[in-house]
Amino acid sequence: MDALCQFDYQRELYNGVKISEAKGPAGCSKQGMELVKVGFTTRGVLLDIPRLKGVPYLERGTPV
Repeated sequence: MDALCQFDYQRELYNGVKISEAKGPAGCSKQGMELVKVGFTTRGVLLDIPRLKGVPYLERGTPV
């Protein structure tokens, strides 16, 4: 999971936070993952790449 401060759109982050307010020399001061104390729930997509390629597993280093 990546921090919300990693993704911007037109120099704004999630919830209208300006990049200049959230990012500094030490990293994210707002919307970083270390600031999530209680937790959250999200969705994900699992892709079965070995099955797609017709093999039982992928060898180490196989690009996906």
